[in-house]
Amino acid sequence: EQQQATIISRKIEIEELEGTLEDYELHLDELAALTAIEKQLKFYQERVHELQQLHLQYEAAKEEYEEYASAYRLLEDRWIGNQAVLLAASLKEGEDCPVCGSAHHPAKATGSEEQNVTKQQLDEAKQELASKEQVFHTKSAETRQLQQNLETIKHELDEQHVDFGRDYKAEQTNLENKVAVLRKNRDVLKQKRDAETQVKI
Repeated sequence: EQQQATIISRKIEIEELEGTLEDYELHLDELAALTAIEKQLKFYQERVHELQQLHLQYEAAKEEYEEYASAYRLLEDRWIGNQAVLLAASLKEGEDCPVCGSAHHPAKATGSEEQNVTKQQLDEAKQELASKEQVFHTKSAETRQLQQNLETIKHELDEQHVDFGRDYKAEQTNLENKVAVLRKNRDVLKQKRDAETQVKI
């Protein structure tokens, strides 16, 4: 009789364990789906952060380019002014001006030595301006490209009805714990079935 009670007790335990395992495959599928969504969300959030950083770099490059362009225009104006001073210095009263043709030069351009800008200085500043402009345009293109990528990822997430306010990570952890318990129950069930098989033999 005690052996019969033990057998019944084992069968009940086995049935209970089997009942808990009915959702095992379903939970595994849910876990895989949640893990994929969490991975996509993490990738999206990393790209959002990257875009924020890139936007800061873009703004800095834009500001630097605009400031340098303004400084270059001032330098170029000084260089043009220097050219006028050099031309004026070569003018002689009674000789025709090579620019306007006048033989009288009552108000010649004058300038100081410290304002002199050489052609080499102007060319170097122009190269630097071109470099800053290139950085600005590169950051602009990178920003646009990343924005387009983010829009594509967001569209894909929207198609999957992903809720950005939902805590998928917590749900994933909860499911991982459930699956771990179910996996343990599955192992216990296997051991009990093996033990029952041994008893029958």
